[in-house]
Amino acid sequence: MKLRLVCTALALTLAFAGIAPARAADPVLMTVGHVAAGDGSVRITLTFDGPAPMTRIVHSPGNGVHIVFLGANVQPHGHPSIPPGGEVAGGAFSDFAGVGFRLDLALKQRVAVRTETLPGARAIIVHVAAAHSDLEASVPAPAPTTSSSTAAAGAACIFEKLFTTR
Repeated sequence: MKLRLVCTALALTLAFAGIAPARAADPVLMTVGHVAAGDGSVRITLTFDGPAPMTRIVHSPGNGVHIVFLGANVQPHGHPSIPPGGEVAGGAFSDFAGVGFRLDLALKQRVAVRTETLPGARAIIVHVAAAHSDLEASVPAPAPTTSSSTAAAGAACIFEKLFTTR
């Protein structure tokens, strides 16, 4: 009876302490390929030693983009870099808050960036669009907001046209 109580207490202590069974190691970034097309678009291919991790893209003010790779590690023997080419002025890898790593890209212009992962693949492709040859390349500027006086004048004009008699 006492042994059962001690075993139960030990199991609960371990459970609340956060000790969990070992899980598979996070995938490690193995190779980085960089290809710039003649129109300025860039394709960066990252291959991993396991399943490709989830990604998140964060645009910073100016022409910076951060691509966060969750649940993955950078090569243990060094952090690769992305050379300038096309719309990319340069890029560097760094650890990210103990939950993965990130790719910081400096762009020549503010263009669209997206990632692509095929199901079951061990690679992620980062697409950096060209600014002048691709319709989706430029990130649209925020639409100008109308002032309340302009909106009120427009509403008054419409109201007047609806309710005037001829």
